Amino acid sequence: MPINSWTKVAVIQEHLDVLPSKKIFGVIEVKIWYLQKDSARKYDIIEQFILRCIRDLTPIPSAQEISHLLGFVNDKIVLQVYQNLEAKIVNILFYEDAKNATKNWEIFDYQQKQINPLLREAVILSGIKTKYECYFE
Repeated sequence: MPINSWTKVAVIQEHLDVLPSKKIFGVIEVKIWYLQKDSARKYDIIEQFILRCIRDLTPIPSAQEISHLLGFVNDKIVLQVYQNLEAKIVNILFYEDAKNATKNWEIFDYQQKQINPLLREAVILSGIKTKYECYFE
């Protein structure tokens, strides 16, 4: 699956189980690049730039090429980020709260079999949110 692609998938029981009492009106499967984090800290500007280069440039640039773009003398900082990068396929669940008719979205992590809010920023940086804004209202 290319990095910027998404696929509409069917709602399955696992989705319904993690969002009880919510009406799921859409699910897309996406591949995202992310940095392992134990907290909901924001990506810093260099991490964001690297993730966007990986997302937007074909072929994916090397750490040396990104270091050159950033004007770094060596690629030590970029290599450190590259070593911590991981790719993951997740489902974005679009739902409506029946109580107040508000729409929202969550990330379902297949490996954990649960909602993973730590991947929210990675989904935004993946370009999916910008490209399909109408779903993310």
